[in-house]
Amino acid sequence: MEQNLATTPFNLVSSSTIYFSVKLSDLTVDNQPVEGFAAVYRPDIQKTLAIHRHGYNLVKNEDIYPNFESALHQSPINTKNMISFFELCTDGAKTVGHYIFPEHCFEPIPGEKIYLHIKLVSTYDGSLPLSSTASGWRAETNTGIVLTNSIIHKYGKKSNRQINPETVIKNVTTDLNLFNQEAQLWEYWAHLPVTDEDVHDIGFLLCLVKKKRSVDTKYTNRAKFKLIELYHIERKKLGRTAWALVNALNLWVYCNQFRKDALNNKATTILGRESKVIDILKHDKILDLGQS
Repeated sequence: MEQNLATTPFNLVSSSTIYFSVKLSDLTVDNQPVEGFAAVYRPDIQKTLAIHRHGYNLVKNEDIYPNFESALHQSPINTKNMISFFELCTDGAKTVGHYIFPEHCFEPIPGEKIYLHIKLVSTYDGSLPLSSTASGWRAETNTGIVLTNSIIHKYGKKSNRQINPETVIKNVTTDLNLFNQEAQLWEYWAHLPVTDEDVHDIGFLLCLVKKKRSVDTKYTNRAKFKLIELYHIERKKLGRTAWALVNALNLWVYCNQFRKDALNNKATTILGRESKVIDILKHDKILDLGQS
């Protein structure tokens, strides 16, 4: 089986591309050494990816992803026809590996295929922990569907670490169970009616700034109207249902405008938006749908 990824919003690269040369080098400023620090340097593009204190242990992508994939094949997940693709962000300072498992598939409505999807994030710059998490993968749109009960499995704090295969197997087994549980919720949403007022209320939740709990008016209008636009597209296929609204929320993660200065780092923006959508799906306004 082949999944057509031509329409996916990700900036895709081949697996071999993530295994670029990288090394630790002394940090200098104006040809003078800076004591106590080292640079993670990528020779092929002559770029410094990160600066760390001495003692930082450089673990390369080629020491992470093949071991993770080997553990996937040893896990209870059926890896037959597994699809994998990768993203590089900020010149390779961050890497995101995507793994899709078509043998684990649910159809909330006939023809709407949702596959198990596991994502592994690694960084050389320490901006994110080495971690994996699970979601669904909507075949029709080539985009993810967040799980309301998803867990971020951290394998390191702020730098890459060697991955313990037994830990990976334990984590992805948990992910598989969570995916199976979420499928029941998708089926419920597929038959739950919603009103236009419900959609507007959920659109407003997109606009809350998590730290300040205040509203940025410009961002509010853009995010809310984009969600409403996506919902009206989805409802033509899925009806006025919570499933159409949930799909619109997940599409918002990928289709809402990206800042021009963030186009080289879309994956980080997407991770933040996914976290926001998970929070919304746990909000009372979602939980109360269909109760009135």
